[in-house]
Amino acid sequence: IKKLDDQEKLGEVAINDSDETIRLAAVERIRNDSILKDIVSNSDDVDVRRVAVDRISDDSILKEIALNDSDDDISNRALDSITDGQVLAEIAVSDESSRNRVKSVERMTDENLLEDIVKSDENASVRLEAVKGINDENLLEEIALNDKSASVRLEAISAIRNEAVLSEISKTDNNETVRLKAFKKVSENDLMEDIARNAEDYLIRVKAVECIGDEKILIDIVKNDEDSWVRLEAIKKVSREDFLADVAKHDDDTLVREQALNGVSDEELLADIAKDAEDSWVRLEAVKGVLSEELLEDIALYALDSWVRLEAIKKLDDESVLIDAVKTDKDIWVRCEAVKGITDEVILEDIAKNDKSYFVRLEAVKKIDDEMVECYVHR
Repeated sequence: IKKLDDQEKLGEVAINDSDETIRLAAVERIRNDSILKDIVSNSDDVDVRRVAVDRISDDSILKEIALNDSDDDISNRALDSITDGQVLAEIAVSDESSRNRVKSVERMTDENLLEDIVKSDENASVRLEAVKGINDENLLEEIALNDKSASVRLEAISAIRNEAVLSEISKTDNNETVRLKAFKKVSENDLMEDIARNAEDYLIRVKAVECIGDEKILIDIVKNDEDSWVRLEAIKKVSREDFLADVAKHDDDTLVREQALNGVSDEELLADIAKDAEDSWVRLEAVKGVLSEELLEDIALYALDSWVRLEAIKKLDDESVLIDAVKTDKDIWVRCEAVKGITDEVILEDIAKNDKSYFVRLEAVKKIDDEMVECYVHR
């Protein structure tokens, strides 16, 4: 074999010799592409076929093998050996195998052909590979906005710098990953505000709110956004206490109300919340921040919630107010708490004799004399 140079005879040996070592040695000496093609087509030895296809340099023959050979490995080897861009383009456009189209597109550099493939190929993997070779930003923007595949849109976004387009994608794309990737590339304040107000995905609106520092914008978002998580993120960054108090009283979400209350320190506002907030927990928490006797008196006598009145009573020292509470409050536990702060024995005796509640009478008697308990409470 080492001395044989007749290409046709070497071809016969490569196909027909019974010894694989001889067959492989023969194919290694063949330079004729047509004979090598014949070996690829007719040999039963896959190793011989591999050596043969690797030695072919004629792109038209390689194309034929890539398109028609039933062995994926042989087909791939042929495809990998093609150097003519036009041949690759023909495979990328016409091969029924998406795998072959992808491999062809991987090696293409002609952006016009890649654009055609992106616009026409039904297979997302092929389009994805084509996008990787495109540098035209206008085309990439069109792909990012309109391609049916999220993976293709994601790839296009990677190369886009136009923040207005990225903002639009973050607001409207139907895929969460695409929206998030586009959003992360936006930095302009005006666009961030637009996203915070108009993105369809509440998570994107939340992330946009995180980037906004203008309190007027944040307040407007708290007033108008339908999603509680967006309002919650916005209220965290608001410092205007009169607005926070209003949110604490009226927002329809518990977490938003609690967050708003955390930002209120003005006692008059807290007293107002304690009396008027729609949420009983917020009312109770608000009164805990009130120290002013005057404000506490008003809460103790007029707050609608008995637990709020009770909390105010605990903090009061003015006996006249406590006596008034015992006389007028309908809640026995509020009256009991008020009695604890009264020292006037005449008043206490009157309460012990006349209050409708056993527990209130008992509390009054304890303040007078423990020995009189039985006399008063069991009369």
